[in-house]
Amino acid sequence: VKDQPMLLRAFRRVVNERPDAQLDLDHLVGHGHQRIALLAGQQTETTGIERLRGFQTAMRRHGLPISRRHIRWCNWTQESGRLETLELLKLRSRPTAIIAASDDLAFGCFAACREAELVLPEDLAIVSFDDPYFGQLLHPPLTALTSKPVEIGQIAVLLVLAALGLWWWSGTQASLLTMS
Repeated sequence: VKDQPMLLRAFRRVVNERPDAQLDLDHLVGHGHQRIALLAGQQTETTGIERLRGFQTAMRRHGLPISRRHIRWCNWTQESGRLETLELLKLRSRPTAIIAASDDLAFGCFAACREAELVLPEDLAIVSFDDPYFGQLLHPPLTALTSKPVEIGQIAVLLVLAALGLWWWSGTQASLLTMS
């Protein structure tokens, strides 16, 4: 790919995690929460980094303190989400709400809450990314942002084709160049 940086910039505009993290936090603040924790994904991946940055930006925008104890690094598994939630629940100033950076982390959080015999959402609110198709079957239902992986994948393919010079868009008409 001759212009890889252009392709990466364009794709980052399509998949922007920061506003999603801010929407999660806005939802919780709107329900009166101020001590909000984040089950953050791995910071070696763009998704984890961007969701953390969005969380921090939204906390600052709302004038809420960012407690390092309320940010837990997880490896995207249910078990990691469960263990880190149990650690959050041990804190003296434990959070009233948790944002899980993925559905697996949210399920781990649910499991920890069940172990601790918490009543959701009265004792703790949970919001997640990556709305699972079965999130509404949980009790209580999982509040989550809906992602659109099919649309993101289609746009990614078009960006790759454009970078290879095989697809172009004039603003009113698209063309796909074919090779015979």
